[in-house]
Amino acid sequence: LGVHDNKIRTNTMSSTLTRNSSIRDFDLQHKDKLGATDSEPPMAQYALAAIDSVVRFTDAGFDIISSLIKPADIIIFITDTNIECAQYALALINALFGKQENKQQFYHDLLEWNVRVNIEKVIRTVRPEHVDISHHISEFQHLLLGLHKDAALKPVNAEDEEQMAMLERVKIQALSEQNGSEWSGLGFTSESGDTVEERAADFQACPPGLLALQCINHFVQKHYDRHREMVLDQLSREKDRQCPFIRSAVAVTGLLYKQLRIQRDYIGVEIDFLPIVFSQDNIFFELFSITVQLFNTTWHEMFAKISDFNKVVDVVKEQLNMVFKGEKKINNTEDFKGALKIVPFSKIQEQRLKSLEKDSLPIIQLRKKLKPELQALVNRQRLTILEAGEVFNCPKSNKRNRTLFCRLSSNHKTLHYGYDIVTNDNTCPPIDELPDKSEYYVTLLISAVLIGH
Repeated sequence: LGVHDNKIRTNTMSSTLTRNSSIRDFDLQHKDKLGATDSEPPMAQYALAAIDSVVRFTDAGFDIISSLIKPADIIIFITDTNIECAQYALALINALFGKQENKQQFYHDLLEWNVRVNIEKVIRTVRPEHVDISHHISEFQHLLLGLHKDAALKPVNAEDEEQMAMLERVKIQALSEQNGSEWSGLGFTSESGDTVEERAADFQACPPGLLALQCINHFVQKHYDRHREMVLDQLSREKDRQCPFIRSAVAVTGLLYKQLRIQRDYIGVEIDFLPIVFSQDNIFFELFSITVQLFNTTWHEMFAKISDFNKVVDVVKEQLNMVFKGEKKINNTEDFKGALKIVPFSKIQEQRLKSLEKDSLPIIQLRKKLKPELQALVNRQRLTILEAGEVFNCPKSNKRNRTLFCRLSSNHKTLHYGYDIVTNDNTCPPIDELPDKSEYYVTLLISAVLIGH
């Protein structure tokens, strides 16, 4: 392969030859030592690494390896007790996954051999020092979630019968027979939603585009009772207080799409994978199903009106940020639900009020404007006190004196002082009655006062 493929890069050849040499040396080791120890790396580790290099850097290599090796041949190594062997197995799967023309089919093939379950097992054993395998898990996560990118970048077509049938199913399953002909109850941007063009209009922004409709379809099919309950609950409220289901679903899909960084290219250095992604199949749709219910709850906690829609979106965005970027890892959907419950709107509101003073632009601008005036006022007040003078108790180390009187001259250049001067009311006497003076560190003293110390 290396001789006949003119496209092979120098670094690929070098990497592959190095690993082939390792395989050769390892094999010779075993010939010399019949009693191999468990601490010796398995030959599969080097073979997987060499194949990974060929697949990643050569198109011809990818074609040949894809025809010779099936997912099942690699997946068996993912849960290997040797962490490096598991690492190279996952790297090879990522290399093959990333170059597939039909990534959906390839992932379907992987699922048949429980790739997600096997990676979930690896995650339980990953430690902070296992940086390389964490990187490969993160890369697989990016490829997995990236399967939704095409749908997110494709607007819904009003002339597509299958897509329109999805929306029809949403209405039929959500609304009772007496309301079955009323599209307006689903909460489209258009008040009526009577025509297919009006209904498709909510799914034209990309992202989330068609992905939002797919999420809604999943929610309706897998969580039928909850969906119906949400829609009918809105119909029982005042029109202006109803949470629009379709609009909120589109917004939630967009929030999750950005939160999970699906559209962004993988830059090859990230290791912050999310364990929840590997907790079950169709995880994006399940995260949507939970979050769209959160949106509905937050809407009512805020006593929102239709005009407050964007405000609710901002609050839900903050709730998701707090959960996904929190210190505690979210391992499954139950963890996700529990984490969202402890960040209700009241907590978001409390945090906003706390951060208002230091973070909001108007406050920052006002503070900047007032700071010089306030600082000048404080400095004048402190200098006035220094001019008025004060009496201090002498430290115990000074056994000759009991009190010390100090006053600053009116030109702020000289500090006048005296010990044990008798006054009627024990106040600081006039400057001319203070026998001693010092200009040694008065300049430093006044400088410190002027900068507010």
